[in-house]
Amino acid sequence: MANPNPILLQFSTLDGFYSKIIQFGTWDWCSHVSLVLDDGYILDALPGKGVSVHPYIGYARVERYAIKGLDADTSAKIIAFEKSQIGKPYDWSGIFDFGIRRNRNWKDDKAWFCSELQAAAFELSGFELVNTVNANRVAPKDLRWSPLLVYKSLTTIKK
Repeated sequence: MANPNPILLQFSTLDGFYSKIIQFGTWDWCSHVSLVLDDGYILDALPGKGVSVHPYIGYARVERYAIKGLDADTSAKIIAFEKSQIGKPYDWSGIFDFGIRRNRNWKDDKAWFCSELQAAAFELSGFELVNTVNANRVAPKDLRWSPLLVYKSLTTIKK
């Protein structure tokens, strides 16, 4: 059955210091990934906020993608998992591990950063965007390169 309200993933970047570090460490323009809810609000993990739902904020660049083959049941599981994580802290140690390329268990759900929250939600719903079997980290770029994404829109905010 076609999904009447497909999930959108939003890939973005800010002009700030942390975004620049993530861009440098992952060799990509994208430094953040969020789940766009039906009401337009964003569910993600942010420094200083942890996992939360918030209104759209002004990013320097945004690309949104739908997901091929995602049904309504699986979408509901993804959203339910992410909502169950609201209030968990941002995973600063995971960001540090990116920089030094240390092996780690990215599925530890005590704290999240953006791309690992999204990857875990999809994987636990039974719908993997990327192969994470041997992964010790999942960057926004890893998700953005999934062959299951369907491009929807690009927004560049002029300064």
